[in-house]
Amino acid sequence: MAAMGIDSSQSTAVTDVLTATSTNTNTNISMLGQSFAYVGNIAAQTGTTINETAAAIGILGDAGIQGSRAGTNLRQMFLKLAAPTKKGKETIEALGLSLYRIGKDGHKALKPMAEILDQFKGTDAGLEQFKDIFGVRGGAAFGALINGAEKYKKVLEKISGSGGLTDQLAGKKMAT
Repeated sequence: MAAMGIDSSQSTAVTDVLTATSTNTNTNISMLGQSFAYVGNIAAQTGTTINETAAAIGILGDAGIQGSRAGTNLRQMFLKLAAPTKKGKETIEALGLSLYRIGKDGHKALKPMAEILDQFKGTDAGLEQFKDIFGVRGGAAFGALINGAEKYKKVLEKISGSGGLTDQLAGKKMAT
């Protein structure tokens, strides 16, 4: 929570996000914690929300990229988006993509991940372009996100509507 800049008063909402992610993807709370340890701070700095980050971690989990590997790969992806190499910038421009917006603080921030995925899906970009933009690790993560783009949106929707989920599941468990 601290890495994402989330106040401790929001712990119940964060718990619901983690619960929704773990119940809808191939990951668990421990793996999510490991992932966030590596990517949380960088995700927050790029303007990516905890919901978007959790959904991305979950989709990587579905692709077999879990725990610290998911966090490391996403961190690389976000770093390369925030500060692309010369070749990365050229590739983004050649694909005709617009991946940034002005954030709440007036600084450049990434567009929401769902928009970025949609933009890439509208191109003929593949692993070579992903590697040019995101590096080897980040490119692998982004490839998994592209492959799971539709599920990403569904998981993000479930996470966004997850208020009270943890208490609900705990109640069911206590009743059985």
